[in-house]
Amino acid sequence: MRRKQSKQPLPPPPPPLPPPAPPAGSPRYVACGRTGRCDESDRWAAPSEKHEVRCCSDSRIDGWKKKDGCSVWSESDDDEMGGKCHHNKNFAQASTICEDAGARLCTRAELQGNCARGSGCGHDRDLIWSGTESEAAAPPPPPSASPSPPPSASLPPPSASPAPPP
Repeated sequence: MRRKQSKQPLPPPPPPLPPPAPPAGSPRYVACGRTGRCDESDRWAAPSEKHEVRCCSDSRIDGWKKKDGCSVWSESDDDEMGGKCHHNKNFAQASTICEDAGARLCTRAELQGNCARGSGCGHDRDLIWSGTESEAAAPPPPPSASPSPPPSASLPPPSASPAPPP
């Protein structure tokens, strides 16, 4: 006697995965705390390097400073940042410090625009972590919509007759 198999509905598919985080090794930009005041030049840095921390916020945080011509508030050592200066931190540590303060690392443009200058800890003469990721770490652009030329073939044209056997 043959048993009849009951059909059970398949479980729902899993939810889509969130976009991947940037690779841990993606270089980030470090910039002078105040343009022209550092002995070192602004540059790309490996996330494992140690640099100073200043944070930026797109909204007002009590005690944080907003410079004329800038759209962010910045700070280096306010209560939200543990009430202390943050020296010699790697990128992950710097990012966490700012996130815990309800802020973020300043961008390359904000640091180079002096939006965080004078916000404490003597960091005007130090290289500061930015949240700006190297363009080399960005995903490649989508393929071009324009057709690519056909590959060149080394075969004889279809009208040519094959060579006689040896």
